[in-house]
Amino acid sequence: MTAPDAHHSARGRPVSEAARLKRRSLLFKGATGLALAGVAGELGFRLWESQSHPLTTLRDSVGASVHMQIVAHPDDCLYFINPRVAQYISQGFGLVTVVLTAGESNGFNGHGDEKGSVPDFPAYVASRNVGLRRAYAYMATGDAAHPWDREVIELHSGQNVELCTLRDNPGVQLVFCSLWTNIGRLVEDRVRLIELWEGRQERMQVLPPADSRLQHGPTVTRTMMTDTLLELLDHYRPISVNTLDVDPDRSPVEVGAAQPGFSDHIDHTATALFAWGALSKWSGETKAQTWRGYYNRHWSSNLAGFDREVKGDALDLYAWRDRKDCGHSVGCGDRVVKEDGVGYSYGPSTHPRYSNNIVVLADSSGADCYVVHGNRLRCTSKNGEAEADSPELLPALATAGDRVFGIELGLRYERERQQRNVVEFDTVTGQWRDLGNPAPNGDPARQIGVPSVASSGDEILLAARHHDGGLVTRRFNGIEWLPWQAVPSSYLHQSPTVAVDHDGEFHVFAHHYHGVKRLIDPGGSSPRWENLHLPHPTEVDPYTPSSPFAVSFGPEGETVLVSRVPDGSDLALHRETDQGWTVYLLANEGGILPPSVASAPDGQLAVLTDSTDGRPVSTIVDLEALEDEELVRLRPHGEQILAGMPYVRWSEGTFTATALAADGEIYTISSDTERSQFPDTWQRVGGEPG
Repeated sequence: MTAPDAHHSARGRPVSEAARLKRRSLLFKGATGLALAGVAGELGFRLWESQSHPLTTLRDSVGASVHMQIVAHPDDCLYFINPRVAQYISQGFGLVTVVLTAGESNGFNGHGDEKGSVPDFPAYVASRNVGLRRAYAYMATGDAAHPWDREVIELHSGQNVELCTLRDNPGVQLVFCSLWTNIGRLVEDRVRLIELWEGRQERMQVLPPADSRLQHGPTVTRTMMTDTLLELLDHYRPISVNTLDVDPDRSPVEVGAAQPGFSDHIDHTATALFAWGALSKWSGETKAQTWRGYYNRHWSSNLAGFDREVKGDALDLYAWRDRKDCGHSVGCGDRVVKEDGVGYSYGPSTHPRYSNNIVVLADSSGADCYVVHGNRLRCTSKNGEAEADSPELLPALATAGDRVFGIELGLRYERERQQRNVVEFDTVTGQWRDLGNPAPNGDPARQIGVPSVASSGDEILLAARHHDGGLVTRRFNGIEWLPWQAVPSSYLHQSPTVAVDHDGEFHVFAHHYHGVKRLIDPGGSSPRWENLHLPHPTEVDPYTPSSPFAVSFGPEGETVLVSRVPDGSDLALHRETDQGWTVYLLANEGGILPPSVASAPDGQLAVLTDSTDGRPVSTIVDLEALEDEELVRLRPHGEQILAGMPYVRWSEGTFTATALAADGEIYTISSDTERSQFPDTWQRVGGEPG
């Protein structure tokens, strides 16, 4: 970020005073409550430091729900999870980010291997950590120089970590484990975190930052690293855990980072494996989410306006873009980061890997909400909450008829034994069925993608991304599930969207790097792709969305597609008629989640997504009354930050949306009697309005 007297946006343009005021409103909204909790927060810290007292929790100390990030490098949360981090802070949530590796790279802070220069690994690590503290301090207080209290903590696991607590905002904490990223630079023997996970390396060294009291010992084993994460989970009892993708997408080009064939840094993936390994062993409950890493560079950017600036400002501070003297001789940030703001690579996008984390099944007796909670399927209804005797699942759900579908997390230490099978839960019988995976175990199985399903009554069509990047389908014919069927394609971004029209016919839509496709005869004897040339709502270029499609059908059976516009925050509504495709713009400000839609028989369409600050926005439009030049603006309502896509449905003459929020609660909202719009207040399922 540039100095205050020459403030610029992430794209290098001057920012208006109104925009700065709006940014500060977001960043300071939760600061007052956190400051008032300072005494309790300091007490909680002292209890943790002392071995003579039981551990207390940040939740009790600060009085707010805790969100935990487990990442590999100091900048991972800023590049791949923000603006979510800023939104959590602004809402007064407790926030703790755990950084597993030192991220020492080649030991040069931005000046490379100049002739005669000597790498200084501890100094570079320290400067990266300073940059992260400055970015978090600014997001929490507006002052990058706000002081931190730093202590070395000896955990019961035997591992020592550095705990950093923002002095007047103790709900914001950083935990540095500082494992050597690749000590092979010194000992000529490649040693990375993935070797520790897979058992090919017994121990890893600690690299103390130059300005830290952290010491070299003890060395860290796989068991110790897992126990450390378990201890931190027990201590903070987070309501959500965010990490990078445990199963990164394939890469169309070589990206390096010692992980050929995958689109992400090998340390990102190893950290995600450790995080999910600990979550699998933890007896507590949380809602986990994984975020895409380097793969963002292969997808159209989805950040715009305020969200882009909030993320860019934090990255500028981390990169020491303001060149202010922070009082640290080691440096004040990571000068290896060359681009301003979010840059032009993977920074302009923030994509959750699994955004469809809730489904709703309804009958005459009421509605049951299903979410993945504590890595298990949970059912929440007016009768309370119950576990569905679930296998361990990734946070991705789909529903068809009275069945819920997900992906079983078969986590293994051995790479070739990794398993991700599609599973089906029959809510009537309470039975689970393993539908398998069309790919063998190991890396191919991890590419299955998120299943999408639809039911025509007796039949169900399931589609997912094949491990080679194309498509696989599996069909239930009313009696049994038929074998998997592969449909080759250029590499799909993720699983396509399956829908069924008024006549019971299945439709499948998908998009890849350069366009949009529709599958003809899905699940039949000769499926084939049709390239769709969708018009762009504001440009001449062919349209490729920055989100999956939400699919619905109009009163005359016409297809309706809704998606996020690339390089912006608006939505595009594409409608197919006999004359071809027509596009309408649904104006929105900010947000990162794909849209959700549902249609009524009379042609009304409900659209929901998130906007700036992560809050829900929606509109209900009459498809027959839409005009080409009409600008429909999504309307905000509710104060919750959405933790995933709302599940919206049409039932008994009204639209009803249900969503999981960042506070861990499930909320629902129904349109008014005229179905003109949704009201302003969401109702917590099983509780008071929220």
